[in-house]
Amino acid sequence: MAERRGRAPAYKGERKMQHSYIQQLQQEIAHPRCATCGAPMWLTRIEPDEPDHDQRTFECQVCGNSTTEIIKHR
Repeated sequence: MAERRGRAPAYKGERKMQHSYIQQLQQEIAHPRCATCGAPMWLTRIEPDEPDHDQRTFECQVCGNSTTEIIKHR
């Protein structure tokens, strides 16, 4: 079996973001407060929406509440 060097492995289906990229996003993105308990919510998913927009899902680590926002790219 040949080794693949210098390339990321090929994935089928869901892809995961690199930890460093997630940290950068977390620093740039304002964390909304949970409507249920008031704790800061964490970004858990970014999905494409209409052109130039992302759908971002935030989840509360305290109570499990989640919310989704549509954000326009800069």
